[in-house]
Amino acid sequence: MNKPKTAVAGTYGPPKGTLAKPAAAVADKPKPNSYLERAVMTAGKEQLLMMLLDGAIRFTDRGREAIVAQDATEAHTNLVRAQEIVTELMASLKADIGSEIYRNLVGLYHFVYERLVRANVEKSTQMADEARQTLKGVREMWAAAIDRMNEEGRPEELNPSQIRTHRMDAEG
Repeated sequence: MNKPKTAVAGTYGPPKGTLAKPAAAVADKPKPNSYLERAVMTAGKEQLLMMLLDGAIRFTDRGREAIVAQDATEAHTNLVRAQEIVTELMASLKADIGSEIYRNLVGLYHFVYERLVRANVEKSTQMADEARQTLKGVREMWAAAIDRMNEEGRPEELNPSQIRTHRMDAEG
């Protein structure tokens, strides 16, 4: 004889499996992009870094466009996604890259995060633009560092002394 499921003391909500999800909720769930999923799973550290930066820039752009279109919900969704990426970039930094470089990158990521939050709260295209410009600069810096690393035979770890921007190279 099947006994009805009962809640266990200390748990919240109905017993697991007793509520069926509406068919509409299941149908609305976005389908995974297998190409993107495969690209992320097979990407190296450098490629993942560039993908994250590109994503943050793309979501910032979408958030800005939504601010212009006065679509607060879309602006919020995209700016929060950009914030999440920046948080991940900040959390993934390793202090052993050099204390000065580490502090500078944390400062840059914090600046971008703060601008994204202000863009979202104030619905400010200026704040979104400042975040985007800084993200583009960080992306260029990392791209130059990765290029230099590749030119030098792809050492196992990126040497902090290799992180130079194109402007630094021109200055000597």
